[in-house]
Amino acid sequence: MKGLFYLLLLSPSIIQGAFESIDCGQEDIFENPSYISEQIIQTMWVQSFGILPYTKVSWTGLKHIGIGASNFGNELYRENELLVRYVCENRKAKIGGSVRGMSLWAKDRETNFAIGIDAGMTFCAIPLVDFTVAVQNVNFPNISGDAIPKRVIIGVSVKPRPEFTTYLQVYKESVYPVEIRLRSEIEISELMSIGIGVKTYPSAFTFEVLLNHKRLGISYFARTHETLGLTHSFGVKIKK
Repeated sequence: MKGLFYLLLLSPSIIQGAFESIDCGQEDIFENPSYISEQIIQTMWVQSFGILPYTKVSWTGLKHIGIGASNFGNELYRENELLVRYVCENRKAKIGGSVRGMSLWAKDRETNFAIGIDAGMTFCAIPLVDFTVAVQNVNFPNISGDAIPKRVIIGVSVKPRPEFTTYLQVYKESVYPVEIRLRSEIEISELMSIGIGVKTYPSAFTFEVLLNHKRLGISYFARTHETLGLTHSFGVKIKK
């Protein structure tokens, strides 16, 4: 059974792994090309479906530049990614682009490389509401002879109160159906926030706890899957 699972991972139609985000917020350097934050360093460790490890590290210490790296897989299959981002901004809008170097390795096969280019914009047309439009892999890259999924992401972030934020995202990847993601986050106190969310394809629920103390933030994120079980994620943020 485990061997069949790994064969599925190597199928060209499922080459995603580290080249896919696990969240639906705008605060992800790997998903939103126009994202730059006050966090200097952010790292995340993910156990996908309780089986496959996935690690992300990002740095946004400069005003317009962000750098990220990720690693996904195990001793049989592995994806690595290195991302460099540049963002221009004014009072109402941010426009950004990313160049991503991606490598794919599988046991008894050569390592293959590809370059992906992303573009995106975040703007505030209505007070307390931010809109994001992002396109990933606009240069139609291929790796190991197979096309890397192309994605269009449209998101809305609404903050009716300082302690409450709701994210709505429409996510479309290549030949797969349109996916709707919805997540709400509420600040319980200065030290703690919680978030809950749902997504439609595959259908899943998410739960998140964020602990903050001065410059340090620690998060736990869980996502369900109807057949593969839970995905657990632990993150650490260091702010300016």
